[in-house]
Amino acid sequence: MQGVGEPAGRPDAPVLLVTKLHPPGVPAQTIARERRADKPSLVRAFDGTSAHVVDFLSSEVLGAFEPELQTFMLRTSVLERLCVPLCDAVLGGTGSAGALDSLARSNLFLLPLDDQRRWFRFHHLFAQLLRVELERREPELVPGLHRRASAWHTASGTTDEAIHHAVAAHAFAEAGALIAETWVHYVNAGRTTSVLDWLLRFPEPVLDGDARLLLVKAWISALRGDEEDMRGALARLRRLGELDDGPLPDGFTSLDSSRCVLSAAFAWGDVAASLEAGARSAELEGPESPWRPVVAWSLGWGHYCSGELDLAERWLRETAALAPATDQWIVGTGAVADLSLIAGLRGRRDEQLRLATQAVEWAREHGLLEAREVGEVHTAHGVALSAQGRHEEALRELEQGVFLRRLWGQPLDLLDGLIALASAGAGVGDRERAADLLHEGEEILAGCPDPGVLGDRLAATKRTAGIARPAAGGAELSVREREVLALLHGGRSEREIAQELFLSFNTVHSHVKSVYRKLGVSSRADAVAFHLGETHPR
Repeated sequence: MQGVGEPAGRPDAPVLLVTKLHPPGVPAQTIARERRADKPSLVRAFDGTSAHVVDFLSSEVLGAFEPELQTFMLRTSVLERLCVPLCDAVLGGTGSAGALDSLARSNLFLLPLDDQRRWFRFHHLFAQLLRVELERREPELVPGLHRRASAWHTASGTTDEAIHHAVAAHAFAEAGALIAETWVHYVNAGRTTSVLDWLLRFPEPVLDGDARLLLVKAWISALRGDEEDMRGALARLRRLGELDDGPLPDGFTSLDSSRCVLSAAFAWGDVAASLEAGARSAELEGPESPWRPVVAWSLGWGHYCSGELDLAERWLRETAALAPATDQWIVGTGAVADLSLIAGLRGRRDEQLRLATQAVEWAREHGLLEAREVGEVHTAHGVALSAQGRHEEALRELEQGVFLRRLWGQPLDLLDGLIALASAGAGVGDRERAADLLHEGEEILAGCPDPGVLGDRLAATKRTAGIARPAAGGAELSVREREVLALLHGGRSEREIAQELFLSFNTVHSHVKSVYRKLGVSSRADAVAFHLGETHPR
C-alpha cells in the first residue's frame, strides 16, 4: 500500500489521467455521467496501490458522498466488519444506523455478511482506498479508533478481533494480556498459526520483556515442531529472572509450572527428562487444574515410551477422563489413541479397536482429524485395523499418522509411527519399504538422549520382519546412555555424573540400569569392559 506523501512525478498525474479518461470531442457532462454510472467498474479495475489511482478514486468516488458520510466511511475503514453498535463505539456517537442503511441501499461499496443485514464489510478495494485516505487526512485518529474497536470486541468476546485492533493501535500491553489469557483456546481449536501471527507483530523488546508472552511463544514453537525456537524463547525467559508469578490467566499456577509442563510435554527424545519434568508438573498442577490433562498425558506418554505400561495406562485414563471438562481435546484424543496402542501391546484386540475408533470420533468431532497434534490417532487406528486383518485400510491410516507426526516434530512420536508403519508393511510383504522406514527410525534413535524402550521395539520389529538378526548385546544405546557409559569408564560416581550432565541422580541411575540391560551385564566393570572393547551394540 502506498504510504502518505507525494511521490516524485505526482504533479503530472492529472494530465495523464485526463488524457486517458476524457477523450477529445466528448462533452465533459457525458464523461461525468459515465463515470458515475460505472463506479463499480472503476473499483474493480484498480488495485488501490498507486497514488495516482488513489487521488482519482478519492475525488471521483469518495467525493460523491456527503461530508458526514465520508467521515463515517473513513473512520470505520479500520474495521474488517461493521455493525451499528461497533461503529457507534468506534465513532463515539449514535448515528451509525442511518449511515449503514444509506450505504447498504447503494449496493455498491458495503456488502452484507448475514441474512439479517446486521453485519457488513466494505468492498476490499474500497476499504483499502479509505484507509489510505484516512492516513492522509487524519493519521492521528487511527490509534484511537483501533483502541475503541479493541475495547468493544473485548467486551463482546470476539477476542481475535480485539487482539488485532490492540496490536494495530500499538496497545501491546492490552494485546499481550488477551493473548496470555486466551492462547490455549485457539491452540485447542487448531489455530496455532493465529497466535504465532499475533506474536510476530510485537516489537522484539516488548516480547522479550514479557515472561507470559515468552512462555506462549515457547509453547507455540513447540507445538509447531520448532525445537530451536522453543529453546530460544525459554533462554530469553531465563534472563528475566525469577519465575514465581502466578496464578497465570491461562490457568497455570505459576510461570515455573508452565515451563515444567512444557518441558514434560516436549522433551525432544529424552524420556527420563520428560518423566522428571512431568513429576514436578504433577506437584504444581493438581487434579483441579485445567492443565492437569496435559500433565497426565505427558506422564502417560513418557511411561509408554519407558515400557511401564501400567503407569502409562493409569495416567492416560486420567487424561481421557479430565480432558472433556477442560476442552483439552488434543491430549484427550491422544490419550485414548495411546490407550488403544497399549491394549494392542497386551493383546486385547476388541478393546484396542474400540479405543482407536473412539479417538477417531473425538478428533473428527472437534475438527482435529487432520491436525498435526494428533497423528497418534491415525497410528493407533491403523495398528488396530491391521490387527483385525484390514490391511489396506490400516496402511492408509498408518501413512497419515507418519505424515502428521513428521509435522509434529517430536522424535519419539515419529519413531513410534515409523515402527508401526514398518511392521504393517512387512506384514503384507513390503520388506524393502519396511527396511527403509526402520533405517530412518535408527537415525532418529541415534539423536535421542533417552528413547526409552522404543529402541527395543524397533529392534524387535526388525527381527520379526526378518530384516536383521538380534544384536549380541541387545538394543542400541542412546546418545545419553553412551555419555553415561563414557563417564562410568572415567570412574565417576552416579551423583558426579548427574552433576556433570545437569541431570538428577534418579535420571542417571535409570540410564545406568538401561545401559546394563542393553549390554546384558550386571556391573560397572562389565559395562566398562564393553566400552573399552567397543563390543557394545552400535
